[in-house]
Amino acid sequence: MKQTPPLAIQIMQCFSVAPEYVEPAGMGYFYAGWAAATPRPLLELVAVLVSRSNDCFYSLTAQSSALQAAGMTSARAEQFAEGHELPHDVNDGERAIATLVHKTVHAPSRLGPSDLYDVTAFYGTTAALDITGYLYSFHFINRIADLVDLRSELPLIQRRWPWLRRMGVRLQGTMMRWTMDLSRREAEVEVDQAIGRLVDIVGPLPAGFHSLHEAPNIAGLIGTICDVASQLNRDMLDHVGSLVRAALPAGEDDVSGFHPRPSDPLAELVFVGTRYAARTTDELVARVRESEQLDDRGLLDLFYAISFHNGLERMRRLLAEPVSMFQAHDSTSAVAVGNTR
Repeated sequence: MKQTPPLAIQIMQCFSVAPEYVEPAGMGYFYAGWAAATPRPLLELVAVLVSRSNDCFYSLTAQSSALQAAGMTSARAEQFAEGHELPHDVNDGERAIATLVHKTVHAPSRLGPSDLYDVTAFYGTTAALDITGYLYSFHFINRIADLVDLRSELPLIQRRWPWLRRMGVRLQGTMMRWTMDLSRREAEVEVDQAIGRLVDIVGPLPAGFHSLHEAPNIAGLIGTICDVASQLNRDMLDHVGSLVRAALPAGEDDVSGFHPRPSDPLAELVFVGTRYAARTTDELVARVRESEQLDDRGLLDLFYAISFHNGLERMRRLLAEPVSMFQAHDSTSAVAVGNTR
């Protein structure tokens, strides 16, 4: 894809042992970002908030640059990315997004359609669906990045050097602003076909997935995910799905502190990858490699399955009912889409 940002290239390089996964990865990023009707600053804000809440340092710094490239001032973007609290001038729509993101990280097992209520009231049905797609994308990307242990190629961007890190992020944002066209692209998507492919892989989906006719780009994202998921071992994919559902956090206590982990190495990796992928260690991955006798391709497929189901389980819960039913509740409180200053 011509408009793939340099920072996203590292994500796709993870798939070097499975070259057939590279194009779907790039096209997924296109559908979620460039083909969305929602202005890019709002989407990149979602990416920053998800990455911050998941403590995914690689994605947080990369998407903070993207947020600045999309038009948010560097000082405000840094407050969202690194501040202890939301910026003092946060608007009600942004606060609704931050609340939604927090629950997708800290209590995803308790998500439901009502958690999209405020976002839909402020931004409308299509934007709520675009935001749901971006939530999927970055819960997926955060896990791939942390399971593989991706790190920025810029030596300035390190956890231990906050001042230099912010300077490096600003530099990346400036480069992206001048070298990339972030404007919207039209995309033709067969929505029912994409949903049908996902049904073939995971079984029946809730009624809210038919809302994607109002955001066909997210159906396109699903289609690219299915391009890879359909190639995975079905028994492995189903087993990982059941482990992810069992490990989904139900509240703050589940994502903080320390918890008993499964004794089986594969189940332990799924548990960590679901609750706090940033804690993944080389030793944990090595135990899984040995116990399951996995080569690099086998590990990548396992990482993909963990990431796939983490995104899907959140989307299943948010789209349990059609999203459009929320929009009529309080249209008078709506703010302009993309009002991110």
